Amino acid sequence: MLAGFAPLTCFYGCVGLSGIAELAFTPLVLWLLHRAATGERRALWLAAVALGVAGGFRPNLLPFLLPAWLLTACARHLLWRDRLLGAAVLATTVAAWFVPTVIACGGWSEFRTASTYIDSTFVQGAFVLSGQLSAFAGNGLRALSAITLAIGPAGVLGLLLLPRLRRGPRPAGLWLLAAAIATPLLFFACVYFHKKAYALVLTAPLTILALLALRTLGARALHTLAATSLGLGLAAWLLLPAEGVLLQREEGRVVAHEQLPAGPRLLRHWLMTSYASLRERDRRITVTDAAIATIVARHPTVVLVVRGDQPYDARTLMQRWPQCNVWMLPATDSLPPSYGLAGQLHISNASVFLRVQQTMPCLWLDELVGEGPELTGEIVQGELHRLVLRLPG
Repeated sequence: MLAGFAPLTCFYGCVGLSGIAELAFTPLVLWLLHRAATGERRALWLAAVALGVAGGFRPNLLPFLLPAWLLTACARHLLWRDRLLGAAVLATTVAAWFVPTVIACGGWSEFRTASTYIDSTFVQGAFVLSGQLSAFAGNGLRALSAITLAIGPAGVLGLLLLPRLRRGPRPAGLWLLAAAIATPLLFFACVYFHKKAYALVLTAPLTILALLALRTLGARALHTLAATSLGLGLAAWLLLPAEGVLLQREEGRVVAHEQLPAGPRLLRHWLMTSYASLRERDRRITVTDAAIATIVARHPTVVLVVRGDQPYDARTLMQRWPQCNVWMLPATDSLPPSYGLAGQLHISNASVFLRVQQTMPCLWLDELVGEGPELTGEIVQGELHRLVLRLPG
C-alpha cells in the first residue's frame, strides 16, 4: 500500500509508459525467489518465468534481478537438475520476446545500430566511461531524489532507522533484498540514471527493508507512521504545484532546466511528478496539437522539429503524429540527430537534416530562451513560447 500511494507511483500510473511494470514484477520475482530459498524447488522455475517475462516489459529488470536469481539458485538444498532446468526456462522465456524483437528491427545489425544510439547517451553521464566525479555525484543525487518519491516518508524514515536491525535477530531474506537493491544502485550511480521511473525497481525491496526497521519501534508506531505516510504521499501528489512555477521567467518565457540553480533544479525534480504538472503537460500537448493540426492542414508534408532539451519531447510527437516526419535534434553536439517516422526511430546526421530543411517545410517547437538557431518565418500564436514554421528557400 505504501508503494501504491507513493507520489512516483501515482504519476507513472497515470502516464502510458512501461516503467510502472517494475513495481509489479520486482516483488513478484523476489517473492518467488524467497519461496525457492526456503525450500520450494518449483518456485525457482516460476521465478525464472517471471523474470523472463519481466525482461520483455522492461529489459533492465534482467541484469538488475539476475544476481538475486543466481544467488538463490546456489542454495544448498537445490539440485543441479533444478538449477539447469531453471536456467533453461529463463533462457527460453527471454528468447520468446528477444528473438522477435531483433527480427522486427530488421536483423541483428539494425538492432545493434539502434542500441549504439542508446550507448552513446551513456557516455554523457557515466562515471565508469567518463571518469568524472560530477557524473557520479549527479547520477547519485538524481537517484536519491527519485527514491524519496518512490518510497514516501515512511520509507525514508525506515531507511534512516536501519541500524536498529542490528540489535536483534536478523529477519530471513535480507540477503535477497540486498542483492535486489545493490545491483541497480551501483548501476545508477556509476553508469546512468535519467528518468525517475528507474527508481521503481527499488520501490518494493527498499520499502520492505524500511518496514522491517520501522517494526522495531513497535506495532502501534509502525501503523501510525504507515498511515501518516499514506496521507502525506497522496497530499504531495495532489497538492504540490506544477513544475512550471520554477521554469517561467517574468516575461512568461520558459527557462531550460539546466539553467536553474542547484536548489530549484532539485525541487523541480520533485514537482515534475505532481498532479498539477501532469495536468499542465496535458494542456500543453492539447494546445500544441491544435497548432500542429492547423499547419498540417496547410502543409501536409511538414516536418516537425524539436530539440532534445524541450519540455515537449520528440517521443510525444512521434506518438501523436505518426504520419509526420519528426526530427529530434540533440541537446549537445556530441550526439547525432535522429528522426522518427511511423513509430520507428532512425539515426541520421546533420547534413541529411540540412537537406530536409532546404526541401521541406519545417515546424519548430521551441520553449527555451537564447539557445539554438535564430528562427524566422510564420509564428503560430499559442501558449507555447515559439512555434515557428520555416519554409524551404
